[in-house]
Amino acid sequence: MDKELEIITLGDKDYYILHEAKRNGTTYLYLSNVDDIDDTLIRKSSSEDETLFIPLESEEEFELACLLLFRNKKDA
Repeated sequence: MDKELEIITLGDKDYYILHEAKRNGTTYLYLSNVDDIDDTLIRKSSSEDETLFIPLESEEEFELACLLLFRNKKDA
């Protein structure tokens, strides 16, 4: 099955949005670089601007984002 992925630009690089998860008003994006599959990121929406996606703030937040990804994939 072919699925067209949305693309977001961060800095000078384009990333596919592989998955989105929402938790407590925050949107987490799971991203893969269009030109380098080894370059993956998890970003979250800014509380000040929901169209701005920023790095996670701590190891605990990274663990939460990973749990959301796997929980959502399992429930899908």
